[in-house]
Amino acid sequence: MADPHAPIQLANLTGHTDLVGTAAFAPDGRHLATGSTDRSVRFWLTDPTDAARLICTTSGPTLSADQWAHYANSTPYRRLC
Repeated sequence: MADPHAPIQLANLTGHTDLVGTAAFAPDGRHLATGSTDRSVRFWLTDPTDAARLICTTSGPTLSADQWAHYANSTPYRRLC
């Protein structure tokens, strides 16, 4: 976060079913762990290259524009795989 007093939302991480009370970045900044009162811990990729690689290996040869909008939010659409 460049300016803690003026954060900019880059993504909406979904998956927890209750309040998130804990979040911590790995020292390399490429991973985020979140803990929730739903008694779950989730791990997130924060590096776009890592996320694109995972999406390509799990979703098939390419992403549709709708899939891109879901995973990449405001990043302009482009073919990845």
